[in-house]
Amino acid sequence: MVMDAIVRQATDGRQHYDPSGSIAAQGKVDQRLVELCLEDEYFKRIPPKSTGREVYGAAYAVRLMEMAAARSLSLEDTLATATCLTAETIVRAVKDFILPKVQISAMLACGGGTSNATLMEMIRQRLPKDIRLERTADYGVPDDAREAIGFALLGHEALMGRTNTLPAVTGAKHAVISGNLTL
Repeated sequence: MVMDAIVRQATDGRQHYDPSGSIAAQGKVDQRLVELCLEDEYFKRIPPKSTGREVYGAAYAVRLMEMAAARSLSLEDTLATATCLTAETIVRAVKDFILPKVQISAMLACGGGTSNATLMEMIRQRLPKDIRLERTADYGVPDDAREAIGFALLGHEALMGRTNTLPAVTGAKHAVISGNLTL
């Protein structure tokens, strides 16, 4: 997450993340900076899409910190703003790409962000009131297990000789069995 990269950058690597979002909780969100960041074309693209640290990692954190410094934001304000940006991108994706197609009553969150109470609260506040925000851990699936479970599922399907890719997701011409067993 960009918030982690900001913390690493601001502390010269002495701290790697904002424990439970406590630093961001002390700051004030710069809503105008959030809106400027949301103009990024990626957020408007229709799923399926994927990105990560290669686009929104350390280099993006430095640019965001430079914009925050130009606006005289403290570290706390910068982290509050980055946390708000993250929450806003998640909720906008739900509103723009999920809710027009299907009604949901709960959204399950997983990954490291679930331990960031400030992020979880910001998501909760932005979701439509009739949608609950829950964690996969509430259902017995550890928050950090999604990737391992996903690879196990893909591996099982490959082992069983069943296709485990979707052309609509991968961009392939047809479904294939992805991966192989090497002993």
